[in-house]
Amino acid sequence: MYIKRLLSLILVFLSCLFYSGTALAQDNLTDDVLIKVKEAAVFYLDSPMALVNGEKRVIDLSDAEITPVVKNGRTLLPLRFVSESLGAKVDWNSKSNTATVYLGDIIVKITLGNEEMIVNNKVSTLNVPAELRQGRTYIPLRALAEALNRKVFFHSGLIVISNEDNILDPILDSGIIDELIFQCTGIGNSTGNLMNDAAYAQYGDWLVFYNPFDNDRLYKSKFDGLNKTKLSNDIPFSINFIGNWIYYATPSGTRKTRIGDSLFDETIFDIYKIRIDGSGRTKISTEKSLNWLAVAGNWIYYVNEHNQLSKIKVDGTQRTRIGDQLAEPYNICVSNGWIYYQTPYNWESEYFQNGLWKIKTDGTERSKILNEMIPYAGFDVVGDTIFYCSDYYCDNPGFYRMKSDGTEKVQISSNSVPSQMNISGEWVCFWEYKDNGALYRMKLDGTQKTKLSDVHAYRLGIVGDWIFYQCNWVESNVYPVYRIRLDGSGKTRVGG
Repeated sequence: MYIKRLLSLILVFLSCLFYSGTALAQDNLTDDVLIKVKEAAVFYLDSPMALVNGEKRVIDLSDAEITPVVKNGRTLLPLRFVSESLGAKVDWNSKSNTATVYLGDIIVKITLGNEEMIVNNKVSTLNVPAELRQGRTYIPLRALAEALNRKVFFHSGLIVISNEDNILDPILDSGIIDELIFQCTGIGNSTGNLMNDAAYAQYGDWLVFYNPFDNDRLYKSKFDGLNKTKLSNDIPFSINFIGNWIYYATPSGTRKTRIGDSLFDETIFDIYKIRIDGSGRTKISTEKSLNWLAVAGNWIYYVNEHNQLSKIKVDGTQRTRIGDQLAEPYNICVSNGWIYYQTPYNWESEYFQNGLWKIKTDGTERSKILNEMIPYAGFDVVGDTIFYCSDYYCDNPGFYRMKSDGTEKVQISSNSVPSQMNISGEWVCFWEYKDNGALYRMKLDGTQKTKLSDVHAYRLGIVGDWIFYQCNWVESNVYPVYRIRLDGSGKTRVGG
């Protein structure tokens, strides 16, 4: 179902499942990128993730707001993490509020609030003094880099600190720059959540969601339901997190669209971003119509008013059509440089037959990888594996897996056809068509199928170990949202 058809119903997600100070899983960095950053520290403005010598790290697990920031036109970075990423040692004197950085024969002394920095007993002046943010010492980027004899590359929010001057060329290395930004930001929500309208997202210990008890407005709350706060009067669709920005689409009006001899009202959407504290609300783009939005790196991917795959930079520039696909794409999933999407049923053309397709995010290498009917939100991509369900209309309905290139297809279960499914770890959650849409979970190997709720659940979102879903009954004049743990416990209503 398209976003525009959901108006009456309605984390990259940035998650805190990482281990502080240890390397994270590397998302298949290409050889070209690894060569560039194998001896570099890479950051992105407002993002709590970094690349250190080619390994992904979290800047501060205890606080997702410890990120590179801009103040008075100067870029500030957390001193300790940056220094240690460059191989330096940092000592802190709490009495004098002074940090001392040691790297080889270089000794740098920096005092909070002081516009002077001492490098090997020589005084230099800072354009912006070191300051305390969220309990962490921040210092101007270039001042620290130059003191440690490092070079800085800065482009479109990307920061690369290395031994090499002009390590990247903004034009010739645009592909590498895009990949580095993606590595430092990721995708804005899990693929399973994005396939299910991304109505819920996690930012640290905050849950961000639409509130059906306030006309579907954008809210945040702690996971225990406390500190519930309205962020905006916007009605959010496809909630994404990149850095500490929330991205979403919201309806802003209608336009007349002719289909045959008839005129129809079609919803116009604006794409916005806003900070977790509700500040900085900024319109990125207006789209005549919009379906399925996902943010990955510094690109926003969506289906435009002509039902074409499209992308636009997060700063609102470079709106681009992706490829020359002929069929109407829906249920788009962005993963590891590829876009996966379904096409509708019962089209006569070879390209208009139902099935599952993939295309690179640059619009190349389009291919059809599955020629079967898949229900809405009936597939998910996990690494190099695609899990999907073959619809009851097919010869062999059931739950399947295959490689992302369409090979090695294996039926996991013939007893379930998961619709609106969402995968978390070793579990797939879904509503069961054969049981009036009741909410189930099942292991990815097809075992331990368990009913979690009798309610016809849709818009399944998984955040942490919680499943969020909207009900098909009316309660207090709305279709309520509930949450329940993956083990079936703790069912509570959200937002009301």
